[in-house]
Amino acid sequence: MSEVLRTKAASFAVSGKTLLDGIDLSIDAGELIAIVGPNGAGKSTLLRLLSGDLRPTSGAVQLRGKDLSGYPARELAMRRAMLAQHVNVSFPFTVEEVVWMGAGEFERARAAPFVESALREVGLQEFRSRTITTLSGGEQQRAHFARILVQLWGSEASHGPGILLLDEPTSSLDIRHQLDLANTARRCARNGTTVIAILHDLNLAVRFADRIIVLHGGSIAADGAPMQVMQNAVIDRVFDVELAIQLDGAGRPFVLPELAGVA
Repeated sequence: MSEVLRTKAASFAVSGKTLLDGIDLSIDAGELIAIVGPNGAGKSTLLRLLSGDLRPTSGAVQLRGKDLSGYPARELAMRRAMLAQHVNVSFPFTVEEVVWMGAGEFERARAAPFVESALREVGLQEFRSRTITTLSGGEQQRAHFARILVQLWGSEASHGPGILLLDEPTSSLDIRHQLDLANTARRCARNGTTVIAILHDLNLAVRFADRIIVLHGGSIAADGAPMQVMQNAVIDRVFDVELAIQLDGAGRPFVLPELAGVA
């Protein structure tokens, strides 16, 4: 696989506080990566560095061998799509209008199939005329995910596989829609899209990611396949709690919700 993103000793500090320290990563096309870690570990900051929304205070972030800062905003939007953690829409747009926002400057006739596919992908076809502010938090999250899919698919139709960045995309979703979103992300990756998602659910990360990056205190505590990363020594140290890690029937690790040693 070809390398898409690379960070070279990338650090980020604000007001004298270091949020990320010396991050070295190489990310290939088609990888499905989960970023996990406790609150304040630097997960969202790393995702924003990878998206180009933030620039490192030292080090570098490169997209296909070129520094991200060298890409004009318009070209960058054609190469990556990002779903932010908090997206607030206070105007009375319909769900369909919000999803159409992902089309940007695409011709309407060209974008229409992507809009329909995205609405169907997130199960909001029958909500298309609803004002988005009347939806539940989870339904709104699905609408914004559909918007990002339109941006991604439209760009990929012209420029080839892109990058999909997701900041806690399942935070407001019920179990069924968490699995639906994860399956969509997996299909995108299998088609060549590089998918990088921040997840709080370790079991969801293990089930769907090819690779897990564990952040702790602004540094990489572990990086590798789920079987390599999900070890008691890593999880206990990073999350400061003793959790029971066992294997399911398929040999995948899973974290028990109760504390280890509690009857």
